[in-house]
Amino acid sequence: MLIVSLLLQILLPSSADRDALLTTHGEFLPHIRLAKDLTDSKRYDRRVRPVVNHSQPTTVMFSMSLYQILSINEKLQNVDLNVWVIQKWRDDFLGWNPVSYGYINQTILPYDHIWLPDTYLYNSVVMNREETERYINVVITTNYWEGQQGAEVQFMYPALYRTSCQLDIR
Repeated sequence: MLIVSLLLQILLPSSADRDALLTTHGEFLPHIRLAKDLTDSKRYDRRVRPVVNHSQPTTVMFSMSLYQILSINEKLQNVDLNVWVIQKWRDDFLGWNPVSYGYINQTILPYDHIWLPDTYLYNSVVMNREETERYINVVITTNYWEGQQGAEVQFMYPALYRTSCQLDIR
């Protein structure tokens, strides 16, 4: 019986762990409630492009900051780059009223909980995302104060690209 009790204590979160997520009134803290509400499957489907009017395009701002040139191979005509990729777009379905969430205007969500654009570096020698890109969380900023629905999404992640290019080193 003692072993079963110990296993339950290890495997199940304690009430103290859960209490840390709650206000004194027994409600979830505003930032926890916001994250839960934004990613609720009844409210948001990450498989759907995030526009109210499906005939409108989703504009994705794409930029890349060079952090380091790792190597240059003139013979194979390629270069290895360490970069930060930055993508920004508007998501019509991720907005919220900050007044309802303790005046939180910005939050961070796991990247795999929201819609992501299907951008890709086509002249990469390595055509495998798992080997080249390391996705991290996204920053979501509500458009409520601008009088607009939705939110702005900023998705930044590091990447190591080996890309082919014509090199003429003299």
